[in-house]
Amino acid sequence: HSLGNMQIWQQHFLNVVGETEFLPWDNMFISEKTWKPVLGLRPFVINGQTKIYQYLRDQGFRTFNHYWPHIELENINELQVHNSITQVIKYLTALGKDRLEDLYIDMLPDLLHNQRHFAEFSQTQRQRIDNLFV
Repeated sequence: HSLGNMQIWQQHFLNVVGETEFLPWDNMFISEKTWKPVLGLRPFVINGQTKIYQYLRDQGFRTFNHYWPHIELENINELQVHNSITQVIKYLTALGKDRLEDLYIDMLPDLLHNQRHFAEFSQTQRQRIDNLFV
């Protein structure tokens, strides 16, 4: 129920979400690990099933892969995920602090949208659970 150590949280830019399910043929499962960067206003990449990105967009959330379009994170097999995430980290590291801050400012509307949308999304999920047997 928290973002963890706030000093650490406030000093990082990208959240690498280590999701529960990794293999593409398994059922998709999104845990609290994906929601933490949404609530904590951080861009993220998924170390897990790549179909999560599309699911999130289908639910009204915004993802961040278009900020590094030269690195493919979605239309790849599970053997390529780690390499792609490493490429994103190297790309962001090479930007330097000033350009990274500018990028964060550019992302802020998407980050704020996700945080606000999470409340609506959560309420919808709660209603589905409350009416599961109706």
